[in-house]
Amino acid sequence: MKNKLFKPVRAESLAAFRILFGIIMLWEVYRYFDYGWIERYWVRPALNFTYEGFSWVSPLSADGMVLVFIIMGVLALFITIGFLYRISITIFFLLFTYTFLLEQARYLNHFYLVVLISFLLIFLPAHQSYSIDSKLFSNLKSSWIPKWSVWILQFQIGIVYLFGGVAKLNQDWLSGSPMDMWLPRRSDFPVIGSLFEHYETAVAMSYSGLILDLAAFPLLMIRKTRPWIFLALIFFHLMNDRIFTIGIFPWFMIGALTIYLPTSWPKDLYSYFSKFTPTQKQMWITASIFAGLAGSWFHE
Repeated sequence: MKNKLFKPVRAESLAAFRILFGIIMLWEVYRYFDYGWIERYWVRPALNFTYEGFSWVSPLSADGMVLVFIIMGVLALFITIGFLYRISITIFFLLFTYTFLLEQARYLNHFYLVVLISFLLIFLPAHQSYSIDSKLFSNLKSSWIPKWSVWILQFQIGIVYLFGGVAKLNQDWLSGSPMDMWLPRRSDFPVIGSLFEHYETAVAMSYSGLILDLAAFPLLMIRKTRPWIFLALIFFHLMNDRIFTIGIFPWFMIGALTIYLPTSWPKDLYSYFSKFTPTQKQMWITASIFAGLAGSWFHE
């Protein structure tokens, strides 16, 4: 078992995970400024409901909270480009955890997940490839990392799906609630929105979500079933993003799925596209632009 844990695997997949994590965190910080959430959640309220044992955690002044999010934005950028990575991810973890502990009433499961992932990333060699650090420090650069570095993230992401399924094993969810309350509000959904007004749709989607969550982790670990569960989960997260408007979580989880791909996938993808003719590359760029526009429309 020890040999399997420390078996060398390509470092590109973990580096790509770091980049995607940094980009999504940068987006999340931007959202706080764009929607005015810093003032709304931590400046205006006269009282914050802290977690048990953390009553000593309190918001800073208005300028102080703004500075916290500016620093987190800079750190998210540093994580993305892999600059002073160990320092950046450690301070980011501390600051994000601080904001998480400020208000229990604002608990979201994906905020807790960000705390866990950022903590794990402190100890992972995610900056040995595709990073400024690997350019600045020649002894750091390496194309290989121990397999446990990938396994621990696969396990953490898999647990999210598994626990999500276990949490749905209750009488309310199995009877179609609260889907039967949520879905009618989105009857304006393109093409199939009218179906959301029917109770049968709520039940069908409740059971689909339950089965998908419970099956996701084992099917992701099996090579033959991985492509199919990938497609199902991407569709699942895109639908969640459009119907429920739950922030970064669907995109975070789509990005996190890449940790289940072969560890050399970024390098393999680059090699594949490098063989394209200029015309084929132009077609791919055009298709990517249209896909991005379609994704923006779908995201609203």
